[in-house]
Amino acid sequence: MTDSTFPHGYQVLSEDKKTLPTIDEPEVDETKKSPSETIQNWKIAYNKYRKIKSESQNLQGVGINDSRVPTGMDRWKPQDRKLFDAIKNIWIHPPSSEQYNLIDPSAKELSSTFNKNYIVDDILGHMRDGFFIEAGAADGEVLSNTLFFEVERKWTGLLVEPDPTAYTMLKDKHRKAFIMNACLAPNVSQMTFQAWWLKGGAEEMHMVNTKNYITTVYCFPLQSVLGAIGRTTVDFFSLDVEGAEPYVLKGIDFDKIRIKVLRIEHNICGLDALSEILEPVGYELAKTIGVDAIFVEKSLKNGLSK
Repeated sequence: MTDSTFPHGYQVLSEDKKTLPTIDEPEVDETKKSPSETIQNWKIAYNKYRKIKSESQNLQGVGINDSRVPTGMDRWKPQDRKLFDAIKNIWIHPPSSEQYNLIDPSAKELSSTFNKNYIVDDILGHMRDGFFIEAGAADGEVLSNTLFFEVERKWTGLLVEPDPTAYTMLKDKHRKAFIMNACLAPNVSQMTFQAWWLKGGAEEMHMVNTKNYITTVYCFPLQSVLGAIGRTTVDFFSLDVEGAEPYVLKGIDFDKIRIKVLRIEHNICGLDALSEILEPVGYELAKTIGVDAIFVEKSLKNGLSK
């Protein structure tokens, strides 16, 4: 049942052919957390990741070698009710009712210049009580693209993290959102991958190989995961899966799921690869933020939601 076609990197395409529309950026409080402080927080997170990994050498994804997993599940269709039930009962962990357990309890970095969450916030008109998805949620705090909306705008959502070690950290944050140790894919499958993690350096953060840490996780269509929690509308989708972004997007039925704004990492897969998928289904490229691209529904005009 392992999906041998899961991509491991795409050619990076040139962005100089794209004309990017302008979104006015508000004045930012420079007293907010600085990038250097964010790096320090990430170093703390990295050390915790390393500690958990050393204490659980063969940590595998939720559902692997689990007798509760139904036989023949890989043949079920994305809209199958029994697939919804299996995902809900085995993989979905409900929002926490406990107090947050954050490295930075003051949450100053939530609206920092480093994360630039205010750009998506402006596009959505500072809406409250929305719903997000973050695929590649990591530890759920440092560099999170959704914690701002959860804390400041009282949203809830779905956090998807395939790395079992990072998922352990995510679960410990007590986020007020559904969390899931799995990956997104067009079909029910399993993925075996080599985990990487960001490590803070003196002046920058860089990816490090976590000593050939190989793990296997289950993958599910987004439609099936949302069906398990009773959602069809997503206000903000953050997608950062190290080159597999087009693969995930191709598995989304946009006729059945409404996603208003997407923030997608493009430095590996290429910006053109994303545009080729999203423009035909009604999205416009609104802005790039470093290695991320923001796409919005064409019905969202002038940074305000209709």
